[in-house]
Amino acid sequence: FIFVLNIVIVMVSELSLLPVGILNGVKFSSDAVNLSSGDMVVMVSDGVITGDEKWLEKLIRSWNEGSTQELARAVVDEAIKRRGDSPDDDITALAIRITDNEI
Repeated sequence: FIFVLNIVIVMVSELSLLPVGILNGVKFSSDAVNLSSGDMVVMVSDGVITGDEKWLEKLIRSWNEGSTQELARAVVDEAIKRRGDSPDDDITALAIRITDNEI
């Protein structure tokens, strides 16, 4: 799951992928999005989404301070709380913010 956030929208892009590295002949899916300075991209593994993903969108939308590393940590922490005592899958989150190139 990939969440792209800017001031106006949160866009969800879900690509169907098979586990790369454990199967032979797996083809990659791709998607293209134009990003601008200030946009944020949050990528999560399917283990983050257990049931309704609205909580994740709300967390991303409300994130207004702190680093992207802290956002990724908050996503993982909340996902762990939501899955309870029965870990079914790994939980991974990556958050990046697009900035202007400084030379």
